[in-house]
Amino acid sequence: MSTESAEAIALFRYRIIGDATSARLGPAERGRIVRELARRVYEHPDGSHRQYTRGTLDRWIRAYREQGLSGLKPEPRSDLGTVRRHPELLDEACALRAELPA
Repeated sequence: MSTESAEAIALFRYRIIGDATSARLGPAERGRIVRELARRVYEHPDGSHRQYTRGTLDRWIRAYREQGLSGLKPEPRSDLGTVRRHPELLDEACALRAELPA
């Protein structure tokens, strides 16, 4: 994912949780706001429409408090750059290759 894409997603996430990040809010009021935010459907930067759970929104709020806007950037995949292997497909590919070597 490019830096620009990650920043766009971080800004998108902040636009969603911005109202709930105020230090002046008490736990009950923040909970009410987050529940309300979780009921809405949002247009994601890729054009799709998504709804986010309260747990996801709470995680984003914690990440924003701890790391600021950079905490809202998506984490890179743990398997980035590795080949995903499917042994069941390899056996089938070997059988097809033996059947039709060309």
